[in-house]
Amino acid sequence: MEKLEYLAGPALYPSHAWIWKECIRLLALGGFKIGIGKGDLHALYKQQENWMTKLGFTVEMNLTL
Repeated sequence: MEKLEYLAGPALYPSHAWIWKECIRLLALGGFKIGIGKGDLHALYKQQENWMTKLGFTVEMNLTL
């Protein structure tokens, strides 16, 4: 999961394409980081919330096509 984050770089969380394709792994990665307390927990929770909101928009956009 960390390899995915490394390979995608800063585009991983704001990219609708990455979010749509890797939503389960992103959920696992965020949960893992929060679970082990790796980094600023408030920022990790906010990042998780933001990409999940984007996932909701992505799902909505793909259903209307």
